[in-house]
Amino acid sequence: ESAEVIAMAAGIEVPEGTKALGFMADDLPADDVLRKEKLFVVTGFHGYDTWEEGVAAAEANLLLVDVASEQGRTEKNDATRGRHFGAAMGALKKVRGYWANKPQWEQDKTYIMSADVQIRRMDAEEAMGLKDKALETCEKAAANLQSFLQSRMPDENHPLSEMNAHQLEILESAYARLVPLFAKLGADKGEFVLKFGQEYLDMFPNGKARTEVQNAINAAKAAGAVLTSATAANAAKAAAAAEDAADEPAEAVAVVEEDADAGETPDEAEAPAPEAPEVPEVPAPAAETGDAAAEQ
Repeated sequence: ESAEVIAMAAGIEVPEGTKALGFMADDLPADDVLRKEKLFVVTGFHGYDTWEEGVAAAEANLLLVDVASEQGRTEKNDATRGRHFGAAMGALKKVRGYWANKPQWEQDKTYIMSADVQIRRMDAEEAMGLKDKALETCEKAAANLQSFLQSRMPDENHPLSEMNAHQLEILESAYARLVPLFAKLGADKGEFVLKFGQEYLDMFPNGKARTEVQNAINAAKAAGAVLTSATAANAAKAAAAAEDAADEPAEAVAVVEEDADAGETPDEAEAPAPEAPEVPEVPAPAAETGDAAAEQ
């Protein structure tokens, strides 16, 4: 439901056009439903008193991502492994809260990190012979990256030539992870390998992953994959954007240091992860003061 519908059901008045609802979650118990992963427009926030405290909490959550995913990588028990990787994903969600006022490209780093956590989980499941689970994790990671790319693709309003170095790096990283994931999913995803692989080669002809991507394209073609008219049109559009970028002077791709307004981030497609009760929770920051905030 929309933020306005949810607010009405909760008896809260919000301005017309409200996109999201925020609430202070400091006093909620850990097992409260509002403290769990939510794939809708209500977000919980935690407060901090100083900037230094907020930075320390964000860094602690980033460390938790690495520790929890590494524990999950070697854990043989399926349920415990799920809790470790669930804790890693939960920590990344808290980092996004701390980085809400950072430039969009910096917030986007967390989506690449999320993909890396899922890829680690997939690799761990493959190593343990859990083929079905590994394919399921692969599908989730691919769906998340595809959703991210669809929201960050160059277009007429935001051409490739106007992306800064950070944005280009994140865009390339997303493609470099997505194409091998689709290749792992087999012949049914061959068309997607061709589409996203060609887009990558058009936009990043000297990209770090060009050999792996080209090999994936060749394998998909050998297996009989072909582009439909719709996917071919999208690939041609990406190629045109790449050609436009090639005509621009080098100065057009500049690093922007100052903060930019944070835009909306794409929804994640992963299923809610189980909580990890043994991993201490590091609170995420409050976006606004007060018991509830309505975000336009």
